[in-house]
Order: sequence, then C-alpha cells, then structure tokens
Amino acid sequence: MVAGSDEHFVRPDTGPASLPVIPMFNAGRPQAIAMIRPGQQGRFVLRAWSQEASEPGGAPVQILVGSILFEKVDHPLNQLSIPTRTHDRTCNGDKLLSSLTNSLHVGENLLGPKWACGGQVVLAW
Repeated sequence: MVAGSDEHFVRPDTGPASLPVIPMFNAGRPQAIAMIRPGQQGRFVLRAWSQEASEPGGAPVQILVGSILFEKVDHPLNQLSIPTRTHDRTCNGDKLLSSLTNSLHVGENLLGPKWACGGQVVLAW
C-alpha cells in the first residue's frame, strides 16, 4: 500500500491521497510498485510489474513494466470512500512521466485499454 490505512475506506470524507492503492495483478504477478499523484477530482495511479526481458541472444534482465490510470473517489450514501477507475481518456501518461531523469519517449501515441491513460511508451533507466 502507498498511503493511508484500511480505515479510510469506511470514512465519508477521505481524499484521494489518503486512500491506499488497491493491488492489481498482471499475468498472475502482483505489482512490484504502486505510486499516486493527486490530481483534480481524483488521483493518478502508477502500477509497475517486474518482467524478464532480453535482447536477441542476450542475457535476461528484470525490468519494470507499468501503467497509469486515473481514479476518482466515490462516496456512496455519504458513508464510504471508494476509489474507482474513470473511463475518461483525457489523461496522458507520458506527460506525467516527463520529469523522470534518463527517460526517452518512443513510438506513436497509444490509447491503451479503456481504463488506462494513453500516451507514448516511456523508457527510463
């Protein structure tokens, strides 16, 4: 979890930065890292999973493959605080990652799944 504790889910006034990130799996693997950045009306969530990769004929190395999505916080019946994915495609992932040092934007803009931010692939080392 990134911030907060489970008790924040049962409060009607919890803000996006205080809620923990709900874990997600990719191909059966748990996320290796989860980070949040508050935004207007919600938060951006970066999740990354460890994956093995190699160049042709090269030794395999572990890399992190991630996705960014935008979550808003719903307060049903003014009793709970629940982060939910928004299906709004206006968030641009490569702009959020532009502050990374040693990064390179490659390829064309991608839409990605309907629940994730679009943008270019960003390589960082």
